[in-house]
Amino acid sequence: MDSGGGEVDARDRLGELSDLFASRRLVVVSNRLPYNPHRAREGICYIKGSGGLVTALDPILRLSNGLWIGWDGGTGASMKGKRVTISEPEGEESYQLRFVDLTEKEVGHYYYGFSNRTLWPIFHNFIGMSRFNSVHWKTYFKTNAYFAGTILEEANPSDIIWVHDYHLSLVPNFIRYQNPDLKPYFFLHTPFPPYDTFRVLPWCKPILEGLLGSEKIGFHVKGYADNFLDCVEKILNAPVDRESGVVELPGREVKVGSHPISIDYNAFRDTALTKQVMKRAQKHRSRIGDRVVILGVDRLDYTKGIKERLLAVERFLERYSRYRNRILFIQVAVPSRTRVEEYRVMKKEVDETIGRINGRFTGEGWPPIQYIYRLLSREELVAYYRIADIALITPGRDGMNLIAKEYVASQVDKQGVLILSEFAGAAEEQTEALLVNPYDIETVSETIYKAIKMPSGEKRARMEKMQDLLEERDIYYWVRDFFEEVS
Repeated sequence: MDSGGGEVDARDRLGELSDLFASRRLVVVSNRLPYNPHRAREGICYIKGSGGLVTALDPILRLSNGLWIGWDGGTGASMKGKRVTISEPEGEESYQLRFVDLTEKEVGHYYYGFSNRTLWPIFHNFIGMSRFNSVHWKTYFKTNAYFAGTILEEANPSDIIWVHDYHLSLVPNFIRYQNPDLKPYFFLHTPFPPYDTFRVLPWCKPILEGLLGSEKIGFHVKGYADNFLDCVEKILNAPVDRESGVVELPGREVKVGSHPISIDYNAFRDTALTKQVMKRAQKHRSRIGDRVVILGVDRLDYTKGIKERLLAVERFLERYSRYRNRILFIQVAVPSRTRVEEYRVMKKEVDETIGRINGRFTGEGWPPIQYIYRLLSREELVAYYRIADIALITPGRDGMNLIAKEYVASQVDKQGVLILSEFAGAAEEQTEALLVNPYDIETVSETIYKAIKMPSGEKRARMEKMQDLLEERDIYYWVRDFFEEVS
């Protein structure tokens, strides 16, 4: 299902900003492109990604006849340096993709190395998982310069340049240094760590300097923005105005703010009401029977708290024995970074933990845990959201966590209960969820019991409040909020 209802709907929901994007081209820069090229018999075809960023920006890029710059993901389609126009089958509005070509060695050092074995764990406060490799850093530096060079080839001073995420933290300063007329914006989709964590990074200073090449830097929540300002003040000794969220640099200011990303609420709600999803949900429910369904959905990543969640389910089964044949915990784990050793080790631990728990508590041929290790389509996922009596979303640390929001939007019957980690950015908005410390196994197990026993009226009241907020502050609100000061 194509979310967002097309360009006309996007224009309506962007409100006054539609005029901005209609008169100025939007240039988006990210590690990955929104469309993946694949070889087919008739030539190269392009498959649209399903992430929240793609959902939000795809129609806006069409409005502005924009450009998206990024890597093709190593699909082997040989897109080096190419520009491709992406257009709707029925419609004139389109935008272009510009492919950044990376060698296998660059991908290994820049992406799997520095981005995901150094910055990712540091930004999520997992210092012990970080690996500090100067070769990886040099390749990261070089690759960011390469991305910046591509932007310099393509962009004009009138363009709105929006760089995304930790993979490209050096890009804004590279751009500003080489062409001061270009004024990039930046958004970080992970947490930003506190000073005592971030200063462990040997290259913390150039990372900060790279980000400060931006006109504006966006974070999901105020705590991340505050951490960034602390680091700028203590590491760079730069003046910071905390009340207005401004870093004062020679000759200019950098705005720093919190802008919680969201989802296309209407798209998920409408998907949940389709006949296809309802049929899938009914099929699942007829197979499961009247068991209480508890659902976890994550990328297979050590930051997501999957192992601790499994231990909490195990503790629940130990403490509340009468539920041993009356619940089913479904854990969807999407394969992630399978080339990184830490992720392979984690998968083995998760597999073994699930096997051990199922071995302990399987009764009458029905194991208490169902494990799905693959990427699900939106329709498949929303069908599981619909039948889930409880969503157990308990990351150890998460920038936002859009799964929690997708679950809320898909709960058209308003009888689900969201149990959410207090360490996810979403916890600051989804305050009607049952908030837990994911490392407190006893309390999480108690909270599962509380969710099961929650009266129907309370479930409805909590869910309606979360849905009302989410409908108001959807993905288009996020874009408007970020660019409200741009003219």
